[in-house]
Amino acid sequence: MFKTIYLKNLRNGEFVQYNENLLSILGQNNPEALLINDQYNALNQLQETLTSIFKQDQGSAITKELTEIDARRDNAFTGISTVIKGYTYHYDDNLRNAAETLNESLENYGAGLTRLNYQTQTSFITDIISKWKSEQKQTAAVELLKLNDWFSLLETENNLFDERFVARIQESAKTPEMKVIDVREAIINKYSEILKYISAYSTINGEEAYAYVISQINALNEQYNKTLSARKSSTTTAETSAQ
Repeated sequence: MFKTIYLKNLRNGEFVQYNENLLSILGQNNPEALLINDQYNALNQLQETLTSIFKQDQGSAITKELTEIDARRDNAFTGISTVIKGYTYHYDDNLRNAAETLNESLENYGAGLTRLNYQTQTSFITDIISKWKSEQKQTAAVELLKLNDWFSLLETENNLFDERFVARIQESAKTPEMKVIDVREAIINKYSEILKYISAYSTINGEEAYAYVISQINALNEQYNKTLSARKSSTTTAETSAQ
């Protein structure tokens, strides 16, 4: 009856927005008429709690700092990869060969590295830096293409990001007793309960009375499943290439 969606795989921002969308759908279809008013109100209260905690998290100075560092890191990586790509068309054989060496190295990590989650991106960039510093052919290619300054910047920003990411985790451990993960679990349980009630009442009172709200929830789930599928595909491709 309902399209499956793995809510646990949604990122916090996506999870918050999903529940806003779900509550909107349920609210517009009259929870009282659907006989799920108590469950709807409970879900709404949980959502308010989650939103409050999430806003506190987003308001963290370290969170904002991480966003800025990640943007600088992305720019450095994108700049390096763009220059390398351009040099693969160079008329000078030495420059073109150097570019092809580095470009082949980057291709091992798949496309869209800057769109991966923070931890994976940090790990991949650390691995790239390590290889380019330890393997003579790649080190020489970096020097020949005059990428040293940019390369050093990428290393600095990546190390700084890793350091501040750990600090953010330590900060999160100190804040409130009710953590995002706890509220998320409670919301998922309440979500499952609501769907069970709708399914049961649909059987008892006739599917027609619940057909519209079910189709809306399915459309919502389908939309978010596309987001999850696209991210899984991108991450799997990058991780497989790196391995």
